Amino acid sequence: MKTSGIFQFVRVLAGTLALAMAANADFVPAIPKGDIALQLKPLATGLGAPDYAISPPGDTGRLFLLEQKGLILIFQNGAVLPTPALDMQSLVTPPTNVASANEERGLLGLAFHPGFSNAASPGFRTLYTYNSQPLGTPTYAAPNNATQNYMNAINEWKVTAADPNVIDPLSRREVISFGKNASNHNGGTIAFGPDGYLYLGLGDGGNANDVGPSHLEPGGNAQNLTTPLGKMLRIDPLLPALTPTSGDQASTNGQYRIPATNPFQAAGQVKEIYAYGFRNPYRFAFDRLNGQLIVADVGQNMIEEIDRVTIGGNYGWAVKEGDFLFNRATGAAGARSPGVPVGLIDPISGPAGTLEYDHDDGISITGGFVYRGSLIPALYGKYVFGDLALHSGPRADGRLFYADLDTGLISEFLLPEFAGGILPNGLTVHGFGEDGNGELHALVTNTPSNGAGGIVYALRNAPVIWNGPPIAFSKAASADFTLPQNQDRITDNVWITRANSQGIFNIKEEPGFTHTLSPVGTEWASGTTANFSTLTYTDWETWTGGGGGGPPSTVGQDAVLHILKGNIYIDIKFTAWGGSASGGLFSYTRSTPLSPIETWRLLHFGIITNTGNAANSFDFDNDGLVNLIEFGFGLNPKQGSSVALPQPVLAGGNLTVSFSQPVGVSGIIYGAEWSTTLEPASWTAIPDTGAGTGHVFQVSVGANNRLFMRYVVSTP
Repeated sequence: MKTSGIFQFVRVLAGTLALAMAANADFVPAIPKGDIALQLKPLATGLGAPDYAISPPGDTGRLFLLEQKGLILIFQNGAVLPTPALDMQSLVTPPTNVASANEERGLLGLAFHPGFSNAASPGFRTLYTYNSQPLGTPTYAAPNNATQNYMNAINEWKVTAADPNVIDPLSRREVISFGKNASNHNGGTIAFGPDGYLYLGLGDGGNANDVGPSHLEPGGNAQNLTTPLGKMLRIDPLLPALTPTSGDQASTNGQYRIPATNPFQAAGQVKEIYAYGFRNPYRFAFDRLNGQLIVADVGQNMIEEIDRVTIGGNYGWAVKEGDFLFNRATGAAGARSPGVPVGLIDPISGPAGTLEYDHDDGISITGGFVYRGSLIPALYGKYVFGDLALHSGPRADGRLFYADLDTGLISEFLLPEFAGGILPNGLTVHGFGEDGNGELHALVTNTPSNGAGGIVYALRNAPVIWNGPPIAFSKAASADFTLPQNQDRITDNVWITRANSQGIFNIKEEPGFTHTLSPVGTEWASGTTANFSTLTYTDWETWTGGGGGGPPSTVGQDAVLHILKGNIYIDIKFTAWGGSASGGLFSYTRSTPLSPIETWRLLHFGIITNTGNAANSFDFDNDGLVNLIEFGFGLNPKQGSSVALPQPVLAGGNLTVSFSQPVGVSGIIYGAEWSTTLEPASWTAIPDTGAGTGHVFQVSVGANNRLFMRYVVSTP
């Protein structure tokens, strides 16, 4: 589109991209780099092989961490508590080989009963583990009367009444167990769904190709409804005596109930089955917003996949691997065959692709969670996951990805803090964690579970370091936080503001300025951003010594303000303090860039002086319109122009501009846009409701305290 007039219109050119695939190597296109950059903030180091983390219902202060070797740790108040909540190493070892980096057995899953925090619930103080342990009498023996070398079990435990950070080691009750022949394909996750039932994903029994001593024929375990292997199971794990009015039948071992709505109830079928056709659904999670069940199913030699699981669904293994046909006899992937055979459910797909990738991008998918936190807004609603390792000999260089569940696009996170954008020191990705606020964590290691290479990383936005001079405060703030003298623009979307009785610092995008101290979502440290990553951060009151408005000791002290949302670090220095808890007795010398609004006003109106509470005190262009409603045409509205610009009319809460196209003029496209900030990306097109050569553009002023309008004139 060619443009003319006094406005510039951005033209976007669409291009084409040719993708070449090696005939015998690349099954699907390579995963591209995304546009979301992360900082990985270490929360815990020196662990063995952490593999899962979760918080109790309603608990935003604690994160329970699993160590594969059999420890449950608690992260609280910025550190891992020195005493494990539960040490079950003697239960999981043997069979777990803690000296093997390739070990798939151990402590793999943790789930808190939905009634964990409710004293009236039969699930009060109750949690469950999924773990490997020595062979006993399993609820389900390995198929084919195969030799059983150990078993995997769901065990119930109780937190002690005396200490909420201690799990009673004598409270264990075995709920359900599964005899195993092979050491691999154990699944790993247990989680309560929105229906209140407990879900467990089981692998197909191990070995390869769904073939081996404990695999049924024909077809293998995953497609056979007489075994729980290769399935998603659903149960009520409470002791049936605690739920006497339930309509669900008790299990044959008397330790749990089977939902009456489970889909496979015929003779010989395993009634616990919810869905089937899985190879090794090691990690899955429920979206905390909509309850969708998202499963990452580990592939064999070619394809890793992500599935949206529904009741009764068949997810294809070992007829298919991803959406490719699979040959159990040879272990080879065949042609890509989406939707065929009919009745098999393929990985999630959308207009941008299918949520699967081949082994040029990893070797074993590690499922995670749908992000529903607040610290990384661009990630909201995306599925966060990873791959164990890019290289297999030895396993090294784990990867972190995110997937759009609507478009079907997988992208790799940018990791700018690490050389080459890859995890350091060969770290492999073993699991993810979700805390009570919906924030996510990556659990990585480069040692076996008896080593000390394990790290729990909190996922944060890559840091933004504001490198200007320290912000200096010395005078009184005015009551209106929207005024330029009360704002410092830190990034395109984040300002620091301050106002009488409305807090010391606020983030402009945060709703309702109600804090009486520095807002939740910030942390503070003494020092400067020159070494921001090594500073010790605390909350505002701890940093200031507990004073309401800040003790005099903060005056003249170099400090760093860390805005968690956006991960922004800023140098701060107080030069005076008025002693008010409201934060109203100080102001600052300007030290950050002007906002677009301030720049526009300064350009067209010069220095503006407010004269008090008169109705026109904010009428900067003297047009009689108050409340900062301004009309921007790229020129000062008071200034003359050779271009005849129609004047807007404000009436009935609407701003309207109308004009007729000049006689004899054709091939011209007239448009109008509005904005409240003048940010380049903030302009919104106004529909043209005129007819023929008459043009009418109308936008509601609504509750906006400022509104800018501009014309767009272009030619095809």
